Amino acid sequence: MLGVMNSTSNSELIGILTGDIETPPKVPHAELKTCVLIDGHALIQALGKCSGCKTFGEHGEVFLDAVKHHFGDQTTRIDVVFDRYIDASIKSATCQKRVGKKKPIRKCIDDPHVPLPAVCRDRI
Repeated sequence: MLGVMNSTSNSELIGILTGDIETPPKVPHAELKTCVLIDGHALIQALGKCSGCKTFGEHGEVFLDAVKHHFGDQTTRIDVVFDRYIDASIKSATCQKRVGKKKPIRKCIDDPHVPLPAVCRDRI
């Protein structure tokens, strides 16, 4: 389509960008104070099916425990980053393709006791 940004497979890019790089299984020890940067959505996905949680508060505690796990003697700062969809971006175009005419589920969470939707428990 003319004027629409096109995305590519992440696996293709990862092979190109990291082909000659060895990644250690563990973050190496540092003598200096360090910062850990976490992809928030990737961590949510890695935690799996809400870890048996029934409320957003319970799920938040599991998420927070996973983040705090990175603190140590040398790690004094942790930044958790969530991306967003800017209108003129590849992410926005991809989101529109995936969602189509269906509206994504949005829920206002103003209390830790708000129950997780059944869809969340099955699909995260």
